[in-house]
Amino acid sequence: MKVFNQREMVERRRVLRKTQTETEAFLWDRLRGGRCGVRFRRQYGVGKYVVDFYAPKARLVIEIDGDIHEVPDVRIHDKDRQKNIEALGLRFLRFTTAEILGNIEAVLSQIHFSVQNPLLAKERAG
Repeated sequence: MKVFNQREMVERRRVLRKTQTETEAFLWDRLRGGRCGVRFRRQYGVGKYVVDFYAPKARLVIEIDGDIHEVPDVRIHDKDRQKNIEALGLRFLRFTTAEILGNIEAVLSQIHFSVQNPLLAKERAG
């Protein structure tokens, strides 16, 4: 079974890219073109999920959590989703909208560190 970018999800990924949030656009502008040391893809299919950003070379997923992610049911879903993605051997970083908009330099520093030091990087479970 194909794990990445399954055909059935092409349209969903396309719609998500076209309707990205302000925070996703803000972070994407700083990730695109290998600016953090590796090339990231946005709205990338991983298994049955679509992740906000994925760096294949670093096997690193980045998720942005807006206010909806504070809802208890959504938090439970996010934890299960993250566990399933990590079971594929991928690393995971999770940032809040407030972190990205409030201190983008610290976020980029953490992403860069995770890319450069995959074995030392401490995963953010959120």
